[in-house]
Amino acid sequence: MQDTIFQQYIRSKSVFKGDRDVLRPSYIPDVLPHREEQIKQLASILVTALEGQRPSNVLLFGKTGTGKTATIKFIGKEIERASTELRNVHFVYMNCEVVDTQYGVLQNIGNIFIEDFEARIPFTGWSTERVYNILREKIDEERRVIVIALDEIDKLVSKSGDDVLYHLCRINEDLKNAKVSVIGISNDLKFTEFLDPRVKSSLSEEKMVFLRTTLSSCATSFRSGPSWRSMTASSSLRSYRCARPWPPRSTETRGAPWTCSGSRRRSPRGITWPLSRTRM
Repeated sequence: MQDTIFQQYIRSKSVFKGDRDVLRPSYIPDVLPHREEQIKQLASILVTALEGQRPSNVLLFGKTGTGKTATIKFIGKEIERASTELRNVHFVYMNCEVVDTQYGVLQNIGNIFIEDFEARIPFTGWSTERVYNILREKIDEERRVIVIALDEIDKLVSKSGDDVLYHLCRINEDLKNAKVSVIGISNDLKFTEFLDPRVKSSLSEEKMVFLRTTLSSCATSFRSGPSWRSMTASSSLRSYRCARPWPPRSTETRGAPWTCSGSRRRSPRGITWPLSRTRM
């Protein structure tokens, strides 16, 4: 192989072994500790989809890092596993901080159900009414239940208003075969104050609030996640200690274990937070 600037790194022994994807924020584990109650509650609401019926619309609230997105993606995976040819259920997840326009939301959902690439809804150029009509026609071609999860839904409302939510919540009135359920996810408890009363009523058939976890719960989550022994080739990495303090009022777990130092470093309060497998 020709020498390149990467050779020294290819030949060197990495501190990590196994699948690095488990360290990424997008990774969804097979078990979500301390979110069992929320998972059970959502499952009890959405199980009607597997019976061919439309589940209630749901609004999920909670501060950043409380597990809303991870939980809903976990539920999505379980829906896909449980769905069969006789129980035709589709789960659609969309981040409204990325897709934050009425046209974009309808276009992205519609294109999921259009197999012919040439017939897909273009990125721009059509009227919103035309996009909605195509979306409605395509999803109604079969008997199925579609669960649409809109993450960061408050970003969509603040930029584009609630017209698209009105259409999605009322689309079942225009369908003969398919059924649609909407799940909204937000970290802003007050965003519903800006919704049209009709949208607020339809979207808030069920509500759930994700509370912050305790420090002991965080410890359990880390221990039940990817094992340091299985993920690291260096034994010294297993004794890493967290360099960032975790005050009791801030228990966001995302990214916390990766802010580490090889030696003990104390927080401004003089507290050392260990990340060992045996003690937290």
